Amino acid sequence: MAKHGKPLTFHSGILWDGQDSSDNFRPANWEGLLEVPHLRFCLAHVSWPWYDECIAVYGKMLNAIASRGFEVPEMFVDTTPGTPKVYRREVLRRLYLSGYDMADHVQFGTDCSAHNYNHAWSSDWRKTDDAILKDDAGLDEKMIDSYYRGSLQRYLFGGDNTKRNVPIPDGRDGNPNQKG
Repeated sequence: MAKHGKPLTFHSGILWDGQDSSDNFRPANWEGLLEVPHLRFCLAHVSWPWYDECIAVYGKMLNAIASRGFEVPEMFVDTTPGTPKVYRREVLRRLYLSGYDMADHVQFGTDCSAHNYNHAWSSDWRKTDDAILKDDAGLDEKMIDSYYRGSLQRYLFGGDNTKRNVPIPDGRDGNPNQKG
């Protein structure tokens, strides 16, 4: 998939399958993707209930740029509900206020299929997310547009990964080519 520039989405988080399967869907299980240069991948459902672990894995993928350059994968997070509404405010705030450069890597999702799209259900989630993103997370219109449209376009078609702001504890500005 990486070789051909195609994105890959994984279910992440608890699976409502009636089986003992949750250990297979923890976000940390995708750390092995660090070995797949240029892969664009997305963890769906914000990895609920392990959304803090999902954010930590995102930070790890982002920080890998500092030591390995831009050969590392590019991770995205899909917010398709799986998160009960009582957690929605907390998870969106944590995604955007984590300190990681996530604005172009978080995307709205619905789990609705095209042939039987549930417009009312999707609209209700969008209204919920709009209020949280504007009022609680303080996102501007450009960032909100990225959440609903731009991040998905970047995920599907790629983008300039070299402009990412990498959190590096040694005080460098995030450019892996900069000398300490």
